Amino acid sequence: MQMPGTSFNVTAKNWLRAALLGACTLALLPHGTAAQGLFSSAVTVNDRAITQYEVNQRALLLQFFNTPGDAQQNARESLIDDALRQEELARYTIALTDEQYDMALAEFAGRANLTPAQLLANMGQLGIDGAALRDYLRVSVLWRDYVRARFNSTITVTEADIDAYIARAATASQGMEILLSELIMPLVPGQEQQIQQLAQQFSQLTSTAAFSDAAREYSVTNSRANGGQMDWVPLANFPPGLQNVLSAMSPGQVTAPLGIEGGVALLQVRGLREGRIANASVASVEYAVMQVPSVAAAERILPTVATCDDLYTHNLQNADVTLTRQSVAPAQVPAEVAPVISTMNPGNIIATPTANGATITMLCARNITPPQGLTRELASNLVRGERLESRGDRIIAELRANAVIR
Repeated sequence: MQMPGTSFNVTAKNWLRAALLGACTLALLPHGTAAQGLFSSAVTVNDRAITQYEVNQRALLLQFFNTPGDAQQNARESLIDDALRQEELARYTIALTDEQYDMALAEFAGRANLTPAQLLANMGQLGIDGAALRDYLRVSVLWRDYVRARFNSTITVTEADIDAYIARAATASQGMEILLSELIMPLVPGQEQQIQQLAQQFSQLTSTAAFSDAAREYSVTNSRANGGQMDWVPLANFPPGLQNVLSAMSPGQVTAPLGIEGGVALLQVRGLREGRIANASVASVEYAVMQVPSVAAAERILPTVATCDDLYTHNLQNADVTLTRQSVAPAQVPAEVAPVISTMNPGNIIATPTANGATITMLCARNITPPQGLTRELASNLVRGERLESRGDRIIAELRANAVIR
């Protein structure tokens, strides 16, 4: 259960509209009907009745939190979940003391730079009973502590998890994303000239269908099954020089042949858009390049490799295998490697035939400078919090599936 942040507010116009609508509705009802309706059961969860008054109060509270969507429907679902949480908590006789509640209220009000008294006063002006917030906070805090106590010891956060979270956190600003198709051909010994000529021909294509047909027939990458088509990737993944080239191209255009280790690569632009890219530049790119004596050897190695560390095993076991692993700034990635790893995600691997066997290229990591204030310790705690919340959501889903809700 996630508690809202600091952005809770209800505009005067929205509140006035709600107040007028409520007043008009009450005026049209027979004497006593309004009160009876407010305190009648709106929904029953197992044996626990939730009144229409509780739904209305929770709806106002969610509006105060700026929760998107239908306030009444959201309130109903929120109260159903709270009823299920309370049933689960009752099994363990877990309760919140007044002192703990006061601390939770102070923390919650502090998110909006308010004191508890100021927060309650603002809510009271909008017709929100303080009891509505009290019920909401009590269940929220107890449920958070219950889930943490039950699952915290089972949650493992790895360094890779932290890296992934930092990368995700650093994608808050708008930038450019590019949609590409790739075609990578090996320079087969004795056929180098013909392959270079083919690459020149393919670089003149303007049809995505024609380029996809060529990729299916000639490309050696896994994407060939999809006509070389890849998903959107941040333009920042590419070296600065190639970024400039790609950003200046129109959909359908193909790059000039790009020389890579043991082969030639072509990229066709299919789209360019504003998207989410790292607002901090990529600090370094870590990749591995392994030379093996044959394509058959590469085909035996690929299925056994999940991380770059796995490559060391093959390097130690085979004297005819050489491995190079580097972590460098994006601009320092060799020209023959950059086009290959720029379209990769960490953990992706590719084998390219060469004159002397085959080259295996793997992207180990793309390291992004963390946003200011986001330490690795904080990122670890946030990842843990996300996973605990997910465990709590699963419990609620199971309770809902077994509950009688009417």
